[in-house]
Amino acid sequence: MNRILACFLAAAMLFTFSGCKTQDSGDVTFYYSRSPEQYQYYAGDGVIRTEVRTLSGHRQDLQYLVGLYLAGPLDESLVSPFPKSVRLLSVEQNGSDIRIELTDQTRIMSDSEFSLACACLTMTCTRFTGCDSVTVISADRTLTMNADSILFLDPLPQQETTGG
Repeated sequence: MNRILACFLAAAMLFTFSGCKTQDSGDVTFYYSRSPEQYQYYAGDGVIRTEVRTLSGHRQDLQYLVGLYLAGPLDESLVSPFPKSVRLLSVEQNGSDIRIELTDQTRIMSDSEFSLACACLTMTCTRFTGCDSVTVISADRTLTMNADSILFLDPLPQQETTGG
């Protein structure tokens, strides 16, 4: 069993470090949020959930991917973390980094809402391209994230036990 697990992890690492390439399959995983009243505390997918979509004919098109992402989820139990008014201004991929510029959302989104939205978009883009980081710019807000900087579950601190 350990050998199978080791082989699986080795194969996963090879695919992870294969560079910044878009997926060859037509499926892509989009990361959206639950509506705040449906958050599930103490669960890894309590705030952010996935939706698998097919990008037929647009497998290498990052601009199309981000535009489709911003159109929102198909699953009615999910919500787009970005407001409907957000528009994509530009997408640039430079080596292992992606830069996405969006219309000004500073009056519509709080800092925490913007951070959640950027985390969802970062997970979507890094999983699609294999790139290291995503920078999202909206007016004077700029946030750079990578998949490793996003914590899906904050473990509860261990309670100290007292001997007696």
